[in-house]
Amino acid sequence: MKMKKKIKMKIPLLIKMVFLIGVMLIASNLYISGKNSELVTAKSIDKEKDFNQTLTRTLSVNIESITQSLIDEFTNYSTELIQAHNDRDLTKFKIVETKVSKNKNIYFLRIFQLDSSGQYRLMNEINHDTEKEEEKSVNMIDNSQEKAAIMQASQGNPLVERVKSPVGKRPVVMFSVPVIKDGSKFTYIATFYLNFEFFYQFIPKDLLQYNIFFTDHNGELIFYTQKDILNTMFAKSKKIIDDILASELSTITKQFQENDEDYFVISKRTKHNIVVYSRLSVFSVTKLAKYIAKQGQFVLGIVISIAFFFLFVFSSSITSPIEKLEQLLKEVSKGNFEVTASDTIRSRDEVGSLARSFDEMTSGLREREKMKNLFNKLHGEDITDELLNSELKPEGSSKNVVVFFSDIRGFTDFSEHHSPEEVVEMLNSYFEVMVRIINEYDGVVDKFIGDAIVAVWGIKEETDRDCHKAITACMEMRKALEVYNQERIDQGKNAIFTGAGLNTGRVISGTIGSTQRMEYTVIGDTVNTAARIEASTKGFGTDLLISQSIKDKIEKEFIIEKAGEVKAKGKSDALCLYNVLGTIDESGVKHIVKTPYSSYKKDDGGGGKTQIVNG
Repeated sequence: MKMKKKIKMKIPLLIKMVFLIGVMLIASNLYISGKNSELVTAKSIDKEKDFNQTLTRTLSVNIESITQSLIDEFTNYSTELIQAHNDRDLTKFKIVETKVSKNKNIYFLRIFQLDSSGQYRLMNEINHDTEKEEEKSVNMIDNSQEKAAIMQASQGNPLVERVKSPVGKRPVVMFSVPVIKDGSKFTYIATFYLNFEFFYQFIPKDLLQYNIFFTDHNGELIFYTQKDILNTMFAKSKKIIDDILASELSTITKQFQENDEDYFVISKRTKHNIVVYSRLSVFSVTKLAKYIAKQGQFVLGIVISIAFFFLFVFSSSITSPIEKLEQLLKEVSKGNFEVTASDTIRSRDEVGSLARSFDEMTSGLREREKMKNLFNKLHGEDITDELLNSELKPEGSSKNVVVFFSDIRGFTDFSEHHSPEEVVEMLNSYFEVMVRIINEYDGVVDKFIGDAIVAVWGIKEETDRDCHKAITACMEMRKALEVYNQERIDQGKNAIFTGAGLNTGRVISGTIGSTQRMEYTVIGDTVNTAARIEASTKGFGTDLLISQSIKDKIEKEFIIEKAGEVKAKGKSDALCLYNVLGTIDESGVKHIVKTPYSSYKKDDGGGGKTQIVNG
């Protein structure tokens, strides 16, 4: 009788417990579902805004690159036409005319010459022979608009803007580009007219569904993906466009209302003052988000109801194993990852599955602890993928890589005359610029040695373009240093000079150090020679020297000049070193890359490491 009394007392208590839990779940569900609806809506809007911001930035970069390529291409054409005109070479004129005619997106190419009266007169014109209505509309261009564009281009700034065309026609875009400068004035200006359809080929098809459009610096529409932009944004809310154009910011996000509906418009201004816009409808985003939230509430309600039922039925059967798991979790919280749940909980239901998952978790925690210790030892710049996929072998592995050494000229003197805080600030800002370029061209920074940077190409996977990437990175660093120094000069600080050396060959890559501290690095004669080459830049008064092995692999793609020979410490033979003066593009055109900081006063001392024997 006493046993039955205990059972009768236990059942109501369980029912009350389950009922209380159920009421709490339902109440929390109602509250959470409401909050989730708001959160999902806000997150959806933020996600779409982020996507449209990324989309706008990406398109602006693409359009800026495309615009610059067009300007460069037609500047070259214009230069050739001017030369053919001045030489009275009709054959050469026809050749250039044929080149221009192949680009069916261009209607006209006009070249204007500055005459003795200070006016720009039409010197030559290439006009496609076509019957398309859009191209006929170019004849209706307002001459005053073209003249104004030419006068602005004569100041040295290329101009891109929409020209006036008949109502209902697709936009026609005019490029005004300064071509040849004589003294302080541009004596030749070129204008060419671009078909609106040209931009479509650079917009991925899956992005045409988005509301994207471009305007020129006057707010005139020059491209759009959705026709409704003509009847909405430009018809009723053009003030938003005017506000964006009036702002000095390059990236702007604006919210506005249109027909009682909320919108966001995100804009990004390019270098040539083409502005890229992305318009986002809040309603189209929140409609789906609210529907998903309601569906989530419905599903959550069903799940809670089912959970309520099974909680009542099976609560007593899961109490004991859960208590065991609780004890094991306490052990884990103390750092004991050797415990196992499947030894004590052997059921084949969900609780048994939970026990096995618990064991998988502790196994993962054990591995995590091992990896944590590993990465604590490998503090610094490490090759993560290689370390995760291989063991720490002290003998390392042999690889063919490109090694880069650079340091700052006169850094010791700089450190003596500046506070430690100023030295650290300079190094951090300098490294920020240079490391970004190294990473951009697939290089890996091995280490920093004071003011020196040691980087490697081909450490992860050797390619036949490693030398090309390394020198291209050096050319970019040369140009970036000029920008960096100008910023320092503007701040009243001194400019800095650098020296860099490149060498390629076999190295041993691996981990070195002690049991307390290990570092992944590269060692070998190739590395030492690269350091000697970098030291030789002082004696030759240049910012970059490369070895013979580098030169042999890239001489067809870069402008190479022999600098001389040096006798390096520890080397029996003299090293033949070369300067890199610039690049050679695919068409064979040479581009000199020279800055005020790419050469400096020679220091024949060489720091005791190198001695110039022929230079």
